[in-house]
Amino acid sequence: MDSQQLVPFFFFHFMTPSQTQIEWLPKYHKRHASMQHLSCHEICWQRFMLYHRRKLFIGMPVLFVCLALLLVQSHVPPATDPKNTTRTANSAIATGKSSLRHSNRFRKISFPPTPDELQRINAELRDPDDVIVWASQQFPHSLVQVSSFGPTGLVIMDKLHQLGLFPQIPVITIDTLHLFQETYDLMKRVRRQYPDMSLQVYTPQNYDQRQAFDAEYGADLWKTDPNKYGTLTKVEPMERGLKEHHAQAWITGRRRSQGGERTELLAVEYDADQRRIKLNPLAFWSYDQVWNYIRTHKVPYNALHDKGYKSIGDVMTSRAVDDSAPERSGRFVGLNRTECGMHEHLEKIQQMKAKSVENEEEFVMPFLPCGDCHDVDLTNFQQDIVLTTSRDILLEFYSPLCGACQDFAPTLKRIVEKVKDRITVSRFDITDSDVTNQMHEQGFNLEVTPTLFLVQHNPFRVTKYEGSHGEFDIIDWLERKRAKNTQ
Repeated sequence: MDSQQLVPFFFFHFMTPSQTQIEWLPKYHKRHASMQHLSCHEICWQRFMLYHRRKLFIGMPVLFVCLALLLVQSHVPPATDPKNTTRTANSAIATGKSSLRHSNRFRKISFPPTPDELQRINAELRDPDDVIVWASQQFPHSLVQVSSFGPTGLVIMDKLHQLGLFPQIPVITIDTLHLFQETYDLMKRVRRQYPDMSLQVYTPQNYDQRQAFDAEYGADLWKTDPNKYGTLTKVEPMERGLKEHHAQAWITGRRRSQGGERTELLAVEYDADQRRIKLNPLAFWSYDQVWNYIRTHKVPYNALHDKGYKSIGDVMTSRAVDDSAPERSGRFVGLNRTECGMHEHLEKIQQMKAKSVENEEEFVMPFLPCGDCHDVDLTNFQQDIVLTTSRDILLEFYSPLCGACQDFAPTLKRIVEKVKDRITVSRFDITDSDVTNQMHEQGFNLEVTPTLFLVQHNPFRVTKYEGSHGEFDIIDWLERKRAKNTQ
């Protein structure tokens, strides 16, 4: 018997006179004839106390218990699918957490923010939930999340759901039309997991099918002109999405632990060129923290991660890697490119130098260690690379500011250990020294970093490497080229 049935049972059982009381009633009235002069309500009260005084003292506590059970049950949500029991409990907890975090205790900043404001807000915001809630208060109608459905972005989506912010913060994702089927499947699973999420998918302008895009620009555009491909499939759609949502701020999944150019990330950044705030709630999380959260909270993720893919982009340029490989290795395979164009490194280094001068600090040039690599620059390039006749040379053009170069550095170091007895491995840092016209005329043509060349002599030959940046692929290419040229 539940609490809703207890109340009528109580009244029926305890408020109805027993058969013995009914039989004894006439005798009682004869004995108490004086009751006739009492008022109606006094007679009712005496009869009530006569018939029910014992049951009353027993029944009143039971009545209060029944009412308490009814009150508690009225505040409990109806039963749901048993599979969702855990998530329902978590949501209830998160609702309480959200109400606490949604207080106005966070500092407001002006827009655009001053450097001092950015410094103060970054000192205050370290917890990912605080970053998200602060942004939702600072930009209540102009904040979006931009995600490629990577692990970090999925964690942020789950947090937005737990904090009850999905109705306020839409999610933008870019479909380059060249994604894995597993990525498209993940999008469907995420929609089912978070029905309150507003997901906006942007494709290259005027195209929603890969066949049509490839027919217009060529199926190899990603390789022949990676900058144009990136602009058409990623940059333009994202800018279009941000403009359509009037975004003053957007949430990214970037983290310091991803390495490369992200090692100095802050939780709150200001992009002066785009005039937008860029938020990195998980900037200080590690790779393991992200995956521990995903497994603990049963967040859906891309099935390719279980097949050795640490970072997933387009089908043509993403590969599985070893467990020990850097997180963003396996990306941009076959592109010989980084996250930014080659000449942008020169601009960055100048900015770093200017900042050092402004802060009256000594400027320290970034450096990527490479063991037995031979470093060359403009002062010795011609002598050590072109005019030498000693051995074949594997030459890398790189920048220590280049994310792909940093990812490739451990691979190059292993290659050096395996080929150093027969091939010299040299590096040319393009950060502070651009490639000269003479070097272009000699065959050293490059647009992005890292780029590899095999340099041979007698006669002088320069061969550009076009394959994937895997250790064994490069070594195999070197052996085949050297064997062919010695025949």
